[in-house]
Amino acid sequence: MFSILCFAVDAQTSNYSGTGNWTSTGNWSNGIPTSNTNATTTIGASIIVNSTGVCNNLTLFLSSLTINAGTQLTINGIFTATTTGNNTNNGTLIMRGNVKPAIGTTVLTVNGGVTTVSGLTFPSFTID
Repeated sequence: MFSILCFAVDAQTSNYSGTGNWTSTGNWSNGIPTSNTNATTTIGASIIVNSTGVCNNLTLFLSSLTINAGTQLTINGIFTATTTGNNTNNGTLIMRGNVKPAIGTTVLTVNGGVTTVSGLTFPSFTID
């Protein structure tokens, strides 16, 4: 007789504070996010995606996100925007989960492309 043990692994969380590039390790509490990391922000944070970025869930809390032209951000889980900041996509945003808007006037302004899991691509638009 033998036993099989299974363990559930929760995603780690890394919190971003300050202003700067997604790849600025000093702004993340637990390192630059990977596909298994939940990324969150502190109030007033301003993140600029300056190269390819990825995370599990992304939660913007009264902060802002800019995806530069020629760059890409992939969110494997839920994108939650509780924000009054400007969130702008000038590059490519790949969302494999859901968008969960909360407080704020504009959740995301898209000047680049957005691709969902099914491959549906949206043109420029604003989510209010």
